[in-house]
Amino acid sequence: MMANSNGNRGGLALLALLSCVGGTITGVVVALFRITLQNADRWRDAWIMRTHGWPVPGFLLTVGVVAALAAFATWLVERISPHAAGSGLHWAGKAPACK
Repeated sequence: MMANSNGNRGGLALLALLSCVGGTITGVVVALFRITLQNADRWRDAWIMRTHGWPVPGFLLTVGVVAALAAFATWLVERISPHAAGSGLHWAGKAPACK
């Protein structure tokens, strides 16, 4: 019975070590994602400030860029994961008309 106890201790230590490594990797990925979102927010603010000087063309350009990015995101979802079960918005275009 003592041999099993010592063997389990080594496995438990390995599990604890792997948990720490996995948590560290997850933390780094989340931090990088947050930094990316903050940079995207700054870029968006700079874009809006730049196009604010052109009232109508700037607005139309912004709407066009956002529409193109939304179409690209939809294409990516349909290509990479056609059965994605998110909010269902990508199926909205295929839904029958409501009566």
